[in-house]
Amino acid sequence: MRTTLRIAATLCLATCAPAFAAHEISSADGFWRASFEGRVEAEVWHMDQSPPGLVIFDESTYFQPRLVLALDLMAGEHWLAHVETRWDRGFDAGARDEGDFRVDEVFLRWRPLGDQRLQVQVGKFATVFGNWVERHAFFDNAFLDAPLPYNRMLALNDRGPSRVATIAARREVRDAKTAWLPVIWGPSYATGFAVFGALGKIDYALELKNASLASRPDAWSPWQEYFDYPTMSGRLGWRPSATWAFGLSASRGSYLLEEAQPALPTGTGRENYLQTVLGADARWAWRQFQVSGEVITARFDTPYAGDLDVLSYYVEGRWKVNPALWIAGRWGQQFFSDIDGRSWDRDAVRAEFAVGVKVTPDVLLKAQYSYTHESGGGAQGENAVGLGFGVRF
Repeated sequence: MRTTLRIAATLCLATCAPAFAAHEISSADGFWRASFEGRVEAEVWHMDQSPPGLVIFDESTYFQPRLVLALDLMAGEHWLAHVETRWDRGFDAGARDEGDFRVDEVFLRWRPLGDQRLQVQVGKFATVFGNWVERHAFFDNAFLDAPLPYNRMLALNDRGPSRVATIAARREVRDAKTAWLPVIWGPSYATGFAVFGALGKIDYALELKNASLASRPDAWSPWQEYFDYPTMSGRLGWRPSATWAFGLSASRGSYLLEEAQPALPTGTGRENYLQTVLGADARWAWRQFQVSGEVITARFDTPYAGDLDVLSYYVEGRWKVNPALWIAGRWGQQFFSDIDGRSWDRDAVRAEFAVGVKVTPDVLLKAQYSYTHESGGGAQGENAVGLGFGVRF
């Protein structure tokens, strides 16, 4: 009954939303400008067993409504302030089952030259690593979820030091989603500073954040991790033509939370146990076809299990059948280094298929099927079906 009421309320809000549209206002001379965008989004997921990845609920069917409100304030060509808030049932579906209101992004951007060559940004914002984050929003993503390296949980604890025995038991237990980490936690809205820009065919970006790429959303706010153990990330991109784009990314920083400190070996601290991530990405676009992908390798330094390595990749393609319809597919895999003669986590493969329909330029329907298989079996479900609805106002 509660799920039915949530669906009805979300559809009602989505239907009424265009009546409240307020897009952009400006001063008489155009120097001061303000733009507003709202989005109502909803997803329904059905899983055959315990859901894999960054899906926290334990039910076989789950409804995730979302209200997004974004505001941009601009002063000339040099200054931009951005705030984006969300209400849903948690940043990851089910994390806050009774509802959660958050400020996911808030930053101030300065363009000292008044163009794209140099931009300086401070606040809470998505990471510059890789090429998936730039299309992670509902209306930009051909799928309903993130690729494998951005949302699959690994048997790695950030609340305490990972031990060999705990890691070895990975094959027999479900994901411990309150303690484990992915390689990169979705778009990673940590807090910090960034310098980025475009010089001809070259893109560059460098950021200093208060939390690692693997860190959970609870660590992203500035009052959680401060900057005692910062993470540095960067990306260098090359666009030789309108068809091709390439990039190299890197990141390094402490992934352990403060509560892990008491259990670390004497004389060591969180600064001794780092996450190092390297990535290469590519994109090809021609007419109605687009193919993109990333190869990401990560190493986690641990006090009792040594260095734990994971190699991930995914390739996704989208075909725009016509301006209103697309079909997409994505394939990804993960491979792990050995510990005590076997891989420290289950190797995995994931195949995903999605269809999107733009009813109007501001109303989008999406459907997705995902198949995830982990070596050695395990307690996770393999099949997931999702339906999504979004409207912009």
